[in-house]
Amino acid sequence: MDAFPVHQFVYTQNGWREKLVDIDESSESSRIFRFVLSPSPTPATKSLLRPEVIPSDINSSIKVGDGIEISPLSLSTCEDIAKRVTTSKGAAILIDYGEDYTQEDSLRGYQNHKQVHILSQVRMIINLTVFIILTGIFTVL
Repeated sequence: MDAFPVHQFVYTQNGWREKLVDIDESSESSRIFRFVLSPSPTPATKSLLRPEVIPSDINSSIKVGDGIEISPLSLSTCEDIAKRVTTSKGAAILIDYGEDYTQEDSLRGYQNHKQVHILSQVRMIINLTVFIILTGIFTVL
């Protein structure tokens, strides 16, 4: 499932905020881009952080700085697979790893078998991986 795009969210004193990419205009940085938090809830924050996507035990233990990654395309793909399996009376096996707890940031980039910052090599090919919250996918299936 980590081959699909994700939305990253961080819990702040003002609630959930989406992590976004911005242009880095600081002279101290060698990167072109940087991560920033949205100043207010985004449409993705409002639509994706629903109770059926986030497990209740996560909601009850959230701390400032905790983060989660959600992949809407993974959810939609699993819904499509579930419908096809139900219609054809078949079966599907989906194998992936993930965590059903918050983390600061699980989005990682790899290049030549070494971990690199995902915004450090903008013009280079970087393989990305992320731990998505699997509860929404389990609900679909």
